[in-house]
Amino acid sequence: MKLFIIWPGKIKNTHMNFIAEEYCKKIEKMIRFQLVQIRENKRDSSRRLLDEKKLIEEKIPASSYLIVLDAKGTQSSTEDLLKRITSLMNSSYKNLVFIMGSHYGLHSDIKQHANFALALSSMDLPHELTRVILLEQIYRILAYMNNVPYAK
Repeated sequence: MKLFIIWPGKIKNTHMNFIAEEYCKKIEKMIRFQLVQIRENKRDSSRRLLDEKKLIEEKIPASSYLIVLDAKGTQSSTEDLLKRITSLMNSSYKNLVFIMGSHYGLHSDIKQHANFALALSSMDLPHELTRVILLEQIYRILAYMNNVPYAK
């Protein structure tokens, strides 16, 4: 299975970017992995979501299980997400794709097409911190699956 994370734009905060890059390096050691940063659209919000939808759809490979990050999605513990990902590793899906929208969210078509909507927290989090939290949780799960020690 190959893991993809798709999100618009780059992390601008140098500290957050450093942490994100470190997690990406660790993840790459455990699974085939690709971080896809689509071009961030600077247009007005009504057109932005449609443009980002098209760019995201172009990057989703066939035979993918899609998990979208959505504040209205299901909150899962790390253990619940571990069970879901473990089950997917033994399924017919070839790819696991996490999709995160811009500050304006995700187009409704992408949400409807997703297999699962994940809420990382019920709190409002800065967008760049949410990216780091997602990477950390993925790394934590992969470390557990690969019997790699991870300090709690």
